[in-house]
Amino acid sequence: MRVNGKTSRLGIAILGAVLLQAGCGGSSEPDQGGLFGQAEVGDDTADGDTPDGDGGDQPSFGDPIPGALPAGPVTVATEPGHAVVTVTDGSTTDHTPVGPGNTFRCVFTDDQINLDVRSEHGGMLLTALRGDDGWTGRFTADADEGAADDWIQYSAQPFNGELGIDHDTKTLSYVGSAVRQDRNAMADGDIDTPTVDVTVAVNCGIEPAVVEVADQTFTFAPFEADSMTCQITGPDSIDITLNSLGSQDRQLQFSLRPDGDGVIGGVYVTDGDDNWRAIISTSGDTAGGLSVDGATATFTGTFEHTSDVDPDLVEEFEGTATVTCPN
Repeated sequence: MRVNGKTSRLGIAILGAVLLQAGCGGSSEPDQGGLFGQAEVGDDTADGDTPDGDGGDQPSFGDPIPGALPAGPVTVATEPGHAVVTVTDGSTTDHTPVGPGNTFRCVFTDDQINLDVRSEHGGMLLTALRGDDGWTGRFTADADEGAADDWIQYSAQPFNGELGIDHDTKTLSYVGSAVRQDRNAMADGDIDTPTVDVTVAVNCGIEPAVVEVADQTFTFAPFEADSMTCQITGPDSIDITLNSLGSQDRQLQFSLRPDGDGVIGGVYVTDGDDNWRAIISTSGDTAGGLSVDGATATFTGTFEHTSDVDPDLVEEFEGTATVTCPN
């Protein structure tokens, strides 16, 4: 797959991250805590069967996580829906899901932070876990630098520097070292992976989309959707799909496009077997309930409620939908 004129090899990138994680006691398999979990060390490996039979220095379950860092204040900031990697005296790559098919999945809890981004520049993975002695984390990010067919990555496995976390704003910063990898050069046998200074800023703090209709409130956390398209590029151009059908059996679509001298579009909510639809149309005299303020779109008007299990059900309610997209 080619992204923005560049060759994306994210699958190989993830494999590289997996191999590095394996050396750090991590796991690429998802667990119940988030997108990228850390495997526990079982009792059979805690005894450490080394060649000399003495158990060696193998870590056992419950040992402190090597390289744990204290979490201080966030020192490098960015806008919601952005993950920015800046190399000192080098490039800056801003991963944000501005295009169709891009994703920005982020789980931000008290004990675990997981980020999975697919942007026009490639991909970025980041995870941070809190243990008794502090936080341990890692990231791997494609960089928007070099020629069109170059493929540069930066990776810290694990974090080695200063970590900042703010749970109230769902933001994270990392100031420290990373390894630069030129995968095309490495494929040619040039194993040159210099260590560089980087800063990383992640902002997962965007307000959830909300639809209120018929005394019900539906919320959609954009950064926790199975997939997301969220673009508001003008008062007559909206393309939003927050798809959680796989995990929550719920989806929100909010679309708008020019139609002659006016606009046409709508708001569509799927919640299990229930469907809610509001038509936005200048010719149908329903566009008056639409307002667009920067990256926030709001519609207030009539929603039609139907059901997949009751074909005779058709009822109308007044409702409001509000969605804010990254910009």
